[in-house]
Amino acid sequence: MGWVRRLLGTEKAGKKEDACRAPSDASSGAVAGPSDIYAPGTRIVYDPELIAQYKEDHRRLLGLFSAIDEAFWYGELEATTEMLKRFLVGFQEHVLSEKIRLYIYLEHKLVHNPRGFEVVQGFRHEMDGIAKAVIEFMVRYEEIYLQSHAQLRASFADELAHIGQLLAKRIRCEEEDLYRLYVPADGVMPAISFDTVARS
Repeated sequence: MGWVRRLLGTEKAGKKEDACRAPSDASSGAVAGPSDIYAPGTRIVYDPELIAQYKEDHRRLLGLFSAIDEAFWYGELEATTEMLKRFLVGFQEHVLSEKIRLYIYLEHKLVHNPRGFEVVQGFRHEMDGIAKAVIEFMVRYEEIYLQSHAQLRASFADELAHIGQLLAKRIRCEEEDLYRLYVPADGVMPAISFDTVARS
């Protein structure tokens, strides 16, 4: 279960892979401005609390993920199934909120900034792929507790670890790179010169 503790930041790991590094000369993106201004062409309002909410979602989802791993480790298959369902609901709610309140907002704000628009679309397309993989995994194993599905238990741990690695990388990239682009509609966008655009 050490890999789960590393995902949660409760166990020291080696040097972090620089897979989504932002440029050192980029500004913080914290620009003051009215919070009741819509993104161009939308009725989506900038919410100064949104990023904090998403980061809390991430902590909660990773906590559930750790609980899934622990329950399976101890052979508590019904508890594993219940937490898989809880994780899936929370994950889908988070992804839907990001699609509407974050990605659409940013795409409209960056419509005249080709580089920024490309970066946001790259993140969005990658998230679509990860979301599909996560949902397929959760659905495939939601009845793992049944004796008739004993063969599924043999592959569960390895697949869970793979999904966990995808999520951990994605969360890190969102929090370090993507979220810093979320500024008020009349705010100045930070410099966009990422060396690495989000990758699947």
